[in-house]
Amino acid sequence: MVATLSRSAAAAVAAILLAVPMAACGDSRDTAVPVPAATTTCPPSASSTGRPRPSATPTSAAPASAAPPSAISPTPSSTRRPSSAADGLAAFLAEAARSDQRLRATAALINGDVGTSGTIRFRPETLAAIRAAWPPDAAARAIPAGLPPQLLRSVLLVYSDLAARAASISMVRHESDRADQLRCLGYGAAPAARFSGDLAALRAQAAASPAVVIAPADSRAVAEVLLRTAYIDGSNAGCGSCGGQVFTDLTPIVWRTRVMTAGQPPVDGTIGTALFRAHYQAGSGWQVTILAC
Repeated sequence: MVATLSRSAAAAVAAILLAVPMAACGDSRDTAVPVPAATTTCPPSASSTGRPRPSATPTSAAPASAAPPSAISPTPSSTRRPSSAADGLAAFLAEAARSDQRLRATAALINGDVGTSGTIRFRPETLAAIRAAWPPDAAARAIPAGLPPQLLRSVLLVYSDLAARAASISMVRHESDRADQLRCLGYGAAPAARFSGDLAALRAQAAASPAVVIAPADSRAVAEVLLRTAYIDGSNAGCGSCGGQVFTDLTPIVWRTRVMTAGQPPVDGTIGTALFRAHYQAGSGWQVTILAC
């Protein structure tokens, strides 16, 4: 398997920036409470009452007397919650939930075609949904670069839940024997069962974590997100795999450029036991290739 991915620097930054204002939208809005104006004791003017003042009344208005400081209400502080990692992960959290719903809908179509014996024959609408299940690109693109390790681990756990399910659904179309079809589909059961809990745990962790500091587009952190999602994808759908591979820990990445074969481009490091190449070009972003199988 050779997995190659690229990310445009502009697209990566835009996707991250758009997540923040979207997170601020909702039914509630910050309300600015104005400071009350100082109370005055000016008598009404002739124009305001329509009657001339009595002769005993001074012709000039009495000076305004300011209310005592205690009568002035201070401006309350904003009611908006402090920024947290949940803002930077809003796009991923939303896409993960949407991907889950799509996979559940596809699984329901498949269940309607399974029958009780013989090779499973999928209806055209089921096949279309099966093909659309892979790859889970939308969720991968929504992962921001620059997350601290523990938060990145939780994000990739949720992503691997989705990838493991999507691969078990998508790869089944390459099987022709009923036993193999059911085996392939069965690999998605455990990731599906744990998804809701993993997503809820990520939401809670993100809400309790500091705001995400987005890594520059040319940083290795961006390349590592691409490498990690490609590695998860390859483990689930490459080299004859059929889903079911959930990643509960971060796979080690070691950057070390070296020539492995004369006449071939150098490799830039390893992810797990697999070699990879990673190249950044201004304007087009990172391109990463994992050399496996």
